[in-house]
Amino acid sequence: MLNSFRNGTFIMIKKADIVLAFILMLAGIASSVFLIYGGAAGETVKITVNGAIYGTYDLNKDEIVDVKANSHYNIVEIKDGKAFITDADCPDKLCIRQGAIDNTSQTIVCLPNKVVIEIIGPDNGGPDSYSS
Repeated sequence: MLNSFRNGTFIMIKKADIVLAFILMLAGIASSVFLIYGGAAGETVKITVNGAIYGTYDLNKDEIVDVKANSHYNIVEIKDGKAFITDADCPDKLCIRQGAIDNTSQTIVCLPNKVVIEIIGPDNGGPDSYSS
């Protein structure tokens, strides 16, 4: 048991508190690793604007897609099996800083322009394995 003096009172840290903190840190690291490396390789880029499908594009074909909707624009580049936004007229440009995506666990979102870019694998598009 560790004692710490703070604001005139003793705070007691028990071994169980340290074990719990360690378990929570491991769970956070495992979740991060799964989110980064857990997706399957993608085949198709799906772009939606305001919830409606704008288009689907082959991830293995290099091209530039000019997404224009609601007087806003996003420039999506597909190159070397990755998709990324190279330019946008949104004020914060966070969608550009999200970087390139290439597997099914990754998405790029531009909230001000309501644009979502996601990678679709060979299994996506149909019912999931839990559908009856």
